[in-house]
Amino acid sequence: MVVREKPKTRKNYYFLPVLSFALLAVSLLFYTIDSLAQNIKFENLTIKETAKGFVVKGTVVGTNLNPKGQIVESDDVEIVADIKKNSSSRYPVLPDGMTILTPQGAETNYWKSGRPLTKAEFEGRGIIKYTITSFPLRKASVWSIYGGLGVWRKRAPSTVRKSFEGVIPSEYTGKTLRIRATLKHTWGGPSANWPAFSFHHDIGYEGVLSGSKTRTYPINRTQKGATRTRATHSKSYEELLREYARCREIIHWSKVRINEWKHEKEEIDRSIMTPWTHTYQQISEDIETLKILYRGGANYELVQETMDPLRKSKRLGENIRREEEELKAEEYKCNKIKEQIDKIRGR
Repeated sequence: MVVREKPKTRKNYYFLPVLSFALLAVSLLFYTIDSLAQNIKFENLTIKETAKGFVVKGTVVGTNLNPKGQIVESDDVEIVADIKKNSSSRYPVLPDGMTILTPQGAETNYWKSGRPLTKAEFEGRGIIKYTITSFPLRKASVWSIYGGLGVWRKRAPSTVRKSFEGVIPSEYTGKTLRIRATLKHTWGGPSANWPAFSFHHDIGYEGVLSGSKTRTYPINRTQKGATRTRATHSKSYEELLREYARCREIIHWSKVRINEWKHEKEEIDRSIMTPWTHTYQQISEDIETLKILYRGGANYELVQETMDPLRKSKRLGENIRREEEELKAEEYKCNKIKEQIDKIRGR
């Protein structure tokens, strides 16, 4: 075997047969429901029958999103219609947490009140899960977007309101359903080997999908308790200014994060091009790295990225692409708000 001298200035990782040793670490699971302070609520939920289906509109409000002791990664919302197929259908049990992997002997990796849900509980019986819409309350990673460790908690809004709109197809007319908002709260930070999750829910409507008139449903009311409300007034000049300031800040930190990812990817790509060799010292160092990962409970993806920088480079490239797409959407939104402000100003 030809051995080339490895440069001493840079450490490079590569796959070894002993990688299988580290993969045992994925059996270490993580689950927590310690932080249930987060909350999600509907405001002004409306259901209107139209030619294209039932248009569902409203606002969700997420609160207590920056709890102490957490480095928050993301807050994602899904608006879901749980549709019963028949009278014997049962709604799914809504989880409050999840593990990375399914525990031994369990049927799912979703948890409720400290125990894993069965498949029947999690899926319900005779239920069609129809996603009306989904969106992030705050862009990931929250701690990074809002300035990084030490400052993000002061800058990231703890309460966030977001309007949404989606359509339930007319084919479900006459079906009994419930419309819920589910908040998936994720935290961990740069030093965590794996993320932690909690789920929070609000049921905005439960009843039969029917009727040709617009209906507005207060929080947690059934169809029988539905009441009519007036249309929401137009946003004030001050509200538009606050929205514009927020979106400009999001744009700023999005650009910062893209630049950080690009710099990190460039460093990794340069290291990949540097010649390396298998030496006894290097093999020993990599075995020690695997042991550390095992003791720390590293998950499969972390092990792969540690031992193969090509995977990390690819992930960073995907992050950059997604972030740039979201940046364009945020810039478009910001420009629209600016147009409304300018119109009020008479420009």
